[in-house]
Amino acid sequence: MKNDPDTKHLDRTPASSLPAESKRSLRVKSSSVGRLIGTGGANIKNLQQEARKVDPHVQIDIREDRKDKEVHEVTVTGTKEATEFVVEAIKGRLKEAILAVI
Repeated sequence: MKNDPDTKHLDRTPASSLPAESKRSLRVKSSSVGRLIGTGGANIKNLQQEARKVDPHVQIDIREDRKDKEVHEVTVTGTKEATEFVVEAIKGRLKEAILAVI
């Protein structure tokens, strides 16, 4: 199997050595989402660049709540360290606008 050409495409990284994925969500007042995103997306891009120093695959997703138009949900997916970094950064910037951290 070591030299089997049919298995060359398989990833040989053991699952136990991959970082665990973490997902955190924040409920933010819609009126404050513009401050989080910034002009032309500058703030969110900078936050993502900083977070990618911890985890190059971290994702930040911002969506309007379907049931409550006054709320946006910010979901952060990545390693535990990266998600905590992003959550703390958002809490620091929008502390009065955070409704819940899930």
